[in-house]
Amino acid sequence: MCATLCSLFKPKNMEPRWILRFTNFAAALARLEEALAEKQVTMLEKDGTIKRFEFTFELAWKLLKDILEEAGYDVTSPKDVIKKAAEVGLIQNADSWLSIIDSRNITAHEYDESKSNVVYDLVAGKFVHLLRDLKLAATKKREKEH
Repeated sequence: MCATLCSLFKPKNMEPRWILRFTNFAAALARLEEALAEKQVTMLEKDGTIKRFEFTFELAWKLLKDILEEAGYDVTSPKDVIKKAAEVGLIQNADSWLSIIDSRNITAHEYDESKSNVVYDLVAGKFVHLLRDLKLAATKKREKEH
């Protein structure tokens, strides 16, 4: 219903919501990559990098949600979005994306230094590559549509 109502009030020259979200996602990913480029990091810097990961992922799943909703899919939760995005080919490897959700939940809802170290290593070694793949796919989609 919101898609119908929102389209009534959207100016004709305004970009689709997903493109605006993509701009924010790309900027957040650049900030995450900047943090990950540091070779020797303190625990404080790791915590900051994990926080950057959390907000980059928030923008990533909401970007996917915006794209899916524009295509007519009704998805609400991050897990639903990830599963549908993999199903329709927006992302690859849904299981890895679902593990991002689990890791984000660990760092967002509790603090355990050993778990934080594990999540940091996952972000640096695996998750950032998935986020980069999403950026590439969204960039191609944007170029195709414009």
